[in-house]
Amino acid sequence: MVDRCICSDISFEEVKKIGEERGFAGIREFQEEEICAVHCELCRPYLELMLETGRTRFSPGEAG
Repeated sequence: MVDRCICSDISFEEVKKIGEERGFAGIREFQEEEICAVHCELCRPYLELMLETGRTRFSPGEAG
């Protein structure tokens, strides 16, 4: 199960909460604040899917 940004060691559940609290609309805000999708960006497609669906857990390869 994919449920986190590994490089930043933060769950998508936490990422979603932060995004909602700060009113983030896209990945760029998370990157600018260095919350996730900053280093290897392997989480980027899952983060995009989280923003589209509101889900925070994914099957491997689901977002690819």
